[in-house]
Amino acid sequence: MKKMLAFLLVLVVVMGSLLGCQSQTERSVEPQAKESSAQEPASSEPVAWVPEKEIKCIIPFGPGGGSDILTRTIMQYIDLPVNMVAVNVEGGAGLIGAQEVANSPADGYTILAHNPMNLISQGLTGNNNLWEELTMISFIVDDWTVVSTNKETGWASVEDFVEYAQSNPGAIKWGITGAGITMADSIRAMNGLDIDCTIVPYEGGAETRTALLGNHIQIEVSTSSDIRSYVESGDVVPLFVIAPNRCPFLEDVPTLLDLGINVDSGAPRAYFAPPGLGQEELKYLDNKFKEVCENEDFVQACEELGFVVQYVGSEDGTKMMKTWYDSNLPIFEEYNLN
Repeated sequence: MKKMLAFLLVLVVVMGSLLGCQSQTERSVEPQAKESSAQEPASSEPVAWVPEKEIKCIIPFGPGGGSDILTRTIMQYIDLPVNMVAVNVEGGAGLIGAQEVANSPADGYTILAHNPMNLISQGLTGNNNLWEELTMISFIVDDWTVVSTNKETGWASVEDFVEYAQSNPGAIKWGITGAGITMADSIRAMNGLDIDCTIVPYEGGAETRTALLGNHIQIEVSTSSDIRSYVESGDVVPLFVIAPNRCPFLEDVPTLLDLGINVDSGAPRAYFAPPGLGQEELKYLDNKFKEVCENEDFVQACEELGFVVQYVGSEDGTKMMKTWYDSNLPIFEEYNLN
């Protein structure tokens, strides 16, 4: 009987020890379970968007134009974890490529290189409202609208050109890209100079350049970045600039304002995305373009191409386009261009 009691006592002691150990183990595990639970919300938070496949940049004009040159320069300096691919989609004075982007998924993988004034022009002429439907990403550079001639005409200055034009009404062919603001500026410039030229529209800058160099037209409305190399070679002679101030690469060339004519449209270049782009994708792309604009090597490369880097973010760029649209609308109504 004593042996039995001793055995039971030992059993109780052992069981008590085991229960104590189990209780101790449960208490040591409990804090880890709480810690794991506390970390769950962090793991479920959305991760900022980062591209995982190539980004296609549509250029709505042929190779060699300002938007094409700028895009291919950006591609050398932009810091992306994926490739950026330039695709030229010509036609409709920039409309076909812009429309393709507008119809693309708003996922950050398709963007558009374009001149905001071109988009605004199409809106002002009643063709479409892409200028307000597309998502503005960033303004990158300022360009200058330059009215030039070829060396065959023998005109060395705006005075030479005006003298010939006034003596030969309608004889001079004046080439422009598309219509819209370029058309309005051309009409206003001719009225201010008291001359009459025949306006000939083309699809893009490459076409007007070919026509100018072949003397099929005697005047071309283009941008400083498009014609800089031709000016340096002597094949193209700049006559005047349509801008708020003189072009830093053509300091001796007067603006229309210098000539007493109140026409000062600019020629910025920017990037857009399809309508409805998410805030994370927009923020990422906008920041990447901003980083490029802060790169001194990129700034220098742009200056050599005829651009001046002037970054403007998405929100401010959108407001600027609305301001330009509103300020140009009365002009289009006056000249019956809409």
